[in-house]
Amino acid sequence: MGNIISFRRKSVKTILQRLNYSFVLGLALFFICASCVPSPKTTNEKAENTTSPAYYLHTVKLPGESLSIIAKWYTGDLSNWKILAEFNPQINPNRIFKGDQIRIPTRLMIRNDAITQEFVDISQPKAVSRPQSFTSRKKSKTGQQPPSAAKQSKPQNEEEPMLFGPKGGPSGE
Repeated sequence: MGNIISFRRKSVKTILQRLNYSFVLGLALFFICASCVPSPKTTNEKAENTTSPAYYLHTVKLPGESLSIIAKWYTGDLSNWKILAEFNPQINPNRIFKGDQIRIPTRLMIRNDAITQEFVDISQPKAVSRPQSFTSRKKSKTGQQPPSAAKQSKPQNEEEPMLFGPKGGPSGE
């Protein structure tokens, strides 16, 4: 009978070892499969996503604002107006109006305070008038060209260019 008990102990021991290996493999398989399934978002994660959108909303309020000036203010780079134009397909980038709402990607932003009129005025290109040359100023004052300009206008060696068309007048002279 001792042989039967010892045989039975070995078989129970073997069965438990085999079950233990199967159990461990089963658990491992379960956890691997469970990690492959995406977990549902909790309400806190959903709330965080809605409070921090991927863009900042700027409303045009000041006269002279343009997409490039807005890009320079919020992103620090004037050329980012192209990205703002792509991000706002409903707006004509060449013409924006008071009340237009412009979305600015938060990943580009360096500031989020309101744009100032002073910054808009400084950033707008100024019209530059050409200064009159000395000879044209003198001509406008006296009504005639200065002698040095008259000499330069017609060199002595040069011939008159031939003009096309009839000579003289209606008779063709």
